[in-house]
Amino acid sequence: MSMNIPDGWEIVKLKDVVFFQEGPGLRKYQFKETGIPFLNIRTLKDEKVILNLCQYLDFEEVYTKYQHFLLNEGDIVASSSGTLGKTALIYKENLPLMLNTSIIRFRPHYENISTRDFIHLFLKSQYFLSQAKTASTGSAQVNFGPSHLEKMWFILPPLNEQKRIVAKIDALQQHSDRIKSQLEAIKPLLDQFRQSVLSAAFRGDLTRDWREKNPDIEPAEELLKFPTKRNLEMSDYKWIKLKYFIDKIQAGKNFKCLELPVNNNTVGIVKISAVTWGKFNALETKTVDDITKIEPSLFINQGDFLISRANTIELVGASVIVDSISYKIMISDKVWRVFFNNKINKQYVNLYLKSKLGRNEIESKATGNQLSMRNISQDAFKDIEISFCSLKEQQEIVRRIETLFKLADSIEQQYQQTQTQLETLNQSILAKAFRGELVPQDPNDEPASVLLDRIKAEKAQQDQPKRTKKKSSKTEPKQLDLNCDFTHKSAIK
Repeated sequence: MSMNIPDGWEIVKLKDVVFFQEGPGLRKYQFKETGIPFLNIRTLKDEKVILNLCQYLDFEEVYTKYQHFLLNEGDIVASSSGTLGKTALIYKENLPLMLNTSIIRFRPHYENISTRDFIHLFLKSQYFLSQAKTASTGSAQVNFGPSHLEKMWFILPPLNEQKRIVAKIDALQQHSDRIKSQLEAIKPLLDQFRQSVLSAAFRGDLTRDWREKNPDIEPAEELLKFPTKRNLEMSDYKWIKLKYFIDKIQAGKNFKCLELPVNNNTVGIVKISAVTWGKFNALETKTVDDITKIEPSLFINQGDFLISRANTIELVGASVIVDSISYKIMISDKVWRVFFNNKINKQYVNLYLKSKLGRNEIESKATGNQLSMRNISQDAFKDIEISFCSLKEQQEIVRRIETLFKLADSIEQQYQQTQTQLETLNQSILAKAFRGELVPQDPNDEPASVLLDRIKAEKAQQDQPKRTKKKSSKTEPKQLDLNCDFTHKSAIK
């Protein structure tokens, strides 16, 4: 690698300045309900350790077998598999805590060469991440390890300049964090707005003015020839069970498939995740490898109303209307296709099931002993009560909800773009820092090369240095290897 760096800076091998260690490979049978917590990628969030997401190993096993993987206060940890670039600092309140595979700890060999905070900045910068991505192996999930880190390079300014860079970025980061916090408050407000719109719609408030302008619209009780149980505030609304609007519920089959998404040359079977997030996702499918299992009558069509009968308590009963489809995909035993009669608008039903009223109906009727998987039967689904009004008002409600939701979606898109721009700005600041453009250079700073040369000279002047037992690869060197080959402003291949 070659790059222009300011006078007094050096490009050195990462291993000569930074100690690193990857955690051990652990197996599920080792996990315990209590004990010593260990890290995984999910536990690293916003540069902090989320301890309540950790799993545990037995105390005795840790202290007899894995003690050298216990973290220390001041360690930096970073993900090395899957989502690269997740980092955190280890604080006293995090301990005891242990490394795990796919998590690597870093700390300076010698604080008089490079500080912990400066190393942390480097690990978050594109100068490090680009090296990690280039070195990464694996197709489904990229990863890198100590053998790759040994070949990576590190940018080393004078020690005092490192401290000025850290102080400057800390000050800028405080402004960035405030903006990020304000942005993160927007999404919950938008979610609350959407639910308020749905609540108003199914109380009759959203179209109150429409009814006043259309007094001749036939009320709900005239449209249906059966009794209703309860009234809303508006007399034109009634609570009616879905069974009076359903002609048929069609379920697919369950059989072993290839864990590959469908393509133009295959037939797929839908997974519940295809209908979970409000819009049909044709790639959340498995591939049918036994052609005798293919049933064209189960193929999903544009305009189909699909609903999951099994999922977590928060997601069971999630529904979508298929807006378009270009693959041959069959419904499964866990995803139904519902056919409604001409007395109700299926888009109206879809929106109702996403409202708090609809979710309460679904969750109260779902069964199952485990929160991780709840089920709703066809009879229970048909027993759900929905607020009912005339077809014309249903259509007006759908139109108004979609208009207001588009406004919310537009605001959400803008804030997401701002979040992306903020992250880009943070990376730009780091890039300037490691080009030597963020803080001014001070000619009185001791150059990095002088410190490195002095340390090597002091080592060479020792008459008979004590020979120490070769250290195990599992333990950390206590001080910098003073005979290391530092490369001064040269290209590291």
